[in-house]
Amino acid sequence: MKTFGFKTMFTTLNLLLIGDCFQKPCLPERSLQCGLRPAGQSASYDNGAVAYAGQWPWHGTVYHYRKRARAAAVEFACSGTLISERHVLIAKNCAIGGNGSWLESGELLFRIGTHAQNVFNFGRAQHRKVGKIHQSGDFNAKRNKLAILELSEMVRFNEYVQPACVRKDRNHFIEKLGVVTGWGLEKGKEFIGNYKSRRFDCQDFDSPQLNRTFICSQDPGASVVYKWGHNFATVGMIDCTKKAVDLCARHTPFEEDTIQVSKYFSWIVDVADLDHLQKVRKGQNHDPSMQYSEILPRRNCGNLVLSGNTSNLYRYPWMAIVIGDMLDFYDNKATCMGTLISHHYVLTTSSANFFIGEPQLVRLGDYDTQTNPDCSENEETECASPYEDYEVAYTILHQDYFNQPMDYAINDIALIRTKKAVYFDDHIQPVCLPITQNLRQLSIKRYTKTGWKPRSKSPNLLQKNVVTLSNITDCFDNHAITNFDAIMCTKGKQHFRLGSPLGSIVDHNGRRFVQFAVESYELKGSTLYTLTSCNMDWIVANMKK
Repeated sequence: MKTFGFKTMFTTLNLLLIGDCFQKPCLPERSLQCGLRPAGQSASYDNGAVAYAGQWPWHGTVYHYRKRARAAAVEFACSGTLISERHVLIAKNCAIGGNGSWLESGELLFRIGTHAQNVFNFGRAQHRKVGKIHQSGDFNAKRNKLAILELSEMVRFNEYVQPACVRKDRNHFIEKLGVVTGWGLEKGKEFIGNYKSRRFDCQDFDSPQLNRTFICSQDPGASVVYKWGHNFATVGMIDCTKKAVDLCARHTPFEEDTIQVSKYFSWIVDVADLDHLQKVRKGQNHDPSMQYSEILPRRNCGNLVLSGNTSNLYRYPWMAIVIGDMLDFYDNKATCMGTLISHHYVLTTSSANFFIGEPQLVRLGDYDTQTNPDCSENEETECASPYEDYEVAYTILHQDYFNQPMDYAINDIALIRTKKAVYFDDHIQPVCLPITQNLRQLSIKRYTKTGWKPRSKSPNLLQKNVVTLSNITDCFDNHAITNFDAIMCTKGKQHFRLGSPLGSIVDHNGRRFVQFAVESYELKGSTLYTLTSCNMDWIVANMKK
């Protein structure tokens, strides 16, 4: 570990006291642009090349600050990756002292905004004290190798200081440009060095010296970033806790030679308050003291056309097909059902997340899944507009949902928010929900259930069934139920997909279709439904404009 001279130490400590904008004015601030480099977007990543100023604006330096009897010492510890205006991701060993235990937060300093050590860079470099060290789990657990430094003061984003993106789906980076960055990777230079790679495939390396022994001797916190579109994301750090093995010794050493950020994603999101990155989130309870926005439609909803047993082109225009990132038995993208309830939200079930994986797309306006656009069976010239696919921004699962046998459909409800606002058309319209007390208290015995039935004669067509409610005890005579008022059931398997709506045409600003429940499970000859009426407060509390 390198100890810096008196001049550097004195300047570093004084900048912590008097601020960064000393002798030179601070650079103009910029908005957060994760993974982008406002100072330049050069595509050159020559192996061993010294980084230019601003090439890696999230790459900072972690120092150990040690007070001694008559003086103090500032020692280089490792690199740190800025992931928010107040949080820095580091390898755990960078925050461990010589006695093998965690350092105190006051013994760590962080510097960012410069690509060179031992250079003051007044007006550009920013220095921050560390207010807290977040551990990723049990200290002795071998799998817990990351830590997050929470800075005592926020950094200022500018063209030389920006956070790296943090992404969960590491597989998206495979076969794309990757760069190992760290201090001193070019021997004898106190600069950030960078080496390009593709999954550490040796054919991309020109330098035989790039092995873990060399990297860890120079910078035990060297990171690996990958290009994702126009952005860079941190996806790993070189694991310096293992035996020295050349990075080129195996065909696919990424999993063994790096600490994979994707494995810590949920923890990183929670600690650094990066909830906007979480594609699947937990909902929040309704707060009676809060004034929530009125987003759900009262009149422009539940309009339908009735004819026949098979839904025609414009009937049930709120039906949504939710496409996940998992594959079904036929190697197709797994799907469940949902219903459009506003310009940005689709209602479905939390349990579907276990069967289709993370929702990726919402398809609206479909009728026949084998054709696009859909045309009338009786009049070929009568065609609806093509279906529309909307990318999912995130999914909110009910925070109290438990996938346990005794709970069944209790709290089995979820909201999907689309990235773009949905454009309403003849074949794309929202359904009504029981937003009034009168609607929630209606006594209805027969409901209409809509959706696609994989095991029917026409699995490609949107269909409907009329179902009659059964007593809960008839459906679950041998099972424990914790809340009879929150669910209902029908006897007999309907073979609709999870998330299919159950509703009825009622008087609500005219005759409209109102969704009263969502299909949760089919179990032992019975189908369970989660009541929307019991979850209206939760739905309202978790929607935003």
